[in-house]
Amino acid sequence: MTGAIIIRVGMLLAGALFIFAAAKPAFTGGSMNATFFVIGIACALIGFAVGRKPSGPRGSAGA
Repeated sequence: MTGAIIIRVGMLLAGALFIFAAAKPAFTGGSMNATFFVIGIACALIGFAVGRKPSGPRGSAGA
C-alpha cells in the first residue's frame, strides 16, 4: 500500500515538473518544449493509473 502511494506521488510530481519545464521557456518569450510536455502528460497519466489500481486481491482466491 505504501509503495503504491510513493510511486503515485513520484509520478505525479515528475509529470508536474516536466510540464513546468516544457512551459517555462514560453514565459520568457520562447517556444514550448513539446517533448517535455508529452513526457509530463505520460508521467501524470501513469501516476493517476497507479492511484486507481486496486492495492490487492479482494474476496476469495478460489479453491
